[in-house]
Amino acid sequence: MNFRQFQSSYDHKTGRKKMFRKLMLLATAGMLAIGPAVAADKVKIGFVTTITTPAGVIGKDMVDAVNLAVKDIGGKMGGLEVDLIIEDDGFKPAIGKQKTDKLVKQNDVDFVAGFIWSHVLLASQKSALDAGKFLISSNAGPSQIAGKLCHKNFFSTSWQNDQTPMAMGQLLNQKGVKS
Repeated sequence: MNFRQFQSSYDHKTGRKKMFRKLMLLATAGMLAIGPAVAADKVKIGFVTTITTPAGVIGKDMVDAVNLAVKDIGGKMGGLEVDLIIEDDGFKPAIGKQKTDKLVKQNDVDFVAGFIWSHVLLASQKSALDAGKFLISSNAGPSQIAGKLCHKNFFSTSWQNDQTPMAMGQLLNQKGVKS
């Protein structure tokens, strides 16, 4: 199955197509930022998501999507083989940080990506960014990272968590709704 067949086979109501597009954006960002990995023989991507716990249903879709994206690009980025390392954060910030530390220190990944949950991303971001890695959030969008903790190597493919409530608050204020 190629990209176009896969893209057209998705059920628009489930949101899977949206997640796939986000992950394809991740792959594109990776190709654009490949400079630091040029001296290497592989592009190493650490992908942190929730696979276990009931919340793992989303993470499993993310893993399937990123695997499909890597397959669709022939397993290469910038002419280099992609080494994709999947880690389960267990829906816990401490475990997410531990897995991110492992990816950065032991696996020496070029990119740390994934992240469904903002509390896990917030616990993990310093480990990746302080090590000079690119950090790409597929879903989590804590406003702190767009604000005072903004970093040149952080990319979000979704939104900031406060965008929806801020817009809703503004609309309710305009309409005079008090509660």
